[in-house]
Amino acid sequence: HGAIALENAKLYRAAAQTARHAGILAATARTLAFNASPDELFAGLTRLVTESLRADAFSIHVADAGYDQVTLLHSVGVDAASPNAAIGGFWDTPAGGAIRSATPTFLTNTAGIGFRDEFTGASTIPESGSTAFLPLIIDGRAGGVLSLRFRHPRDFDDRERALLIDFSTAVAVAMRNASLVGDLERRA
Repeated sequence: HGAIALENAKLYRAAAQTARHAGILAATARTLAFNASPDELFAGLTRLVTESLRADAFSIHVADAGYDQVTLLHSVGVDAASPNAAIGGFWDTPAGGAIRSATPTFLTNTAGIGFRDEFTGASTIPESGSTAFLPLIIDGRAGGVLSLRFRHPRDFDDRERALLIDFSTAVAVAMRNASLVGDLERRA
């Protein structure tokens, strides 16, 4: 009976986690669908990232087509920087690498790892924590990166990685749509 109880508990935890992920993605879809302006979009993202994903900080950077320049669009939380801040050495950071490779990077424990801060470009050695660098794939290319910071180390298991990648895909689509709406408004 003990083995059956353990298996049932494992299945229950998996179902609860799947339901939580589905709930987060549904909330993301609702939030992003009804917030077309950049200010509304970033306010909705801030709520989702801090409340649903439980991240302590996040930033969104976009890159030009030739990957010559990068712009900080939004930054909230620990070490937040002003939008459009000059970012020296960005391409040498894990965030820059995530854009160039169009591949997510998950740092499960940043204690003692020295790298350039994706917000400021300064060389940093975080005390501890974790960071997910999620490329924003727009029209088949990485046009930016969503960086999520967590104060404490986390494992980023396969399910959480899948959730964060799905979340970044929704963010990329919302950003593209907000850009299209802005283009239409400018033309009108």
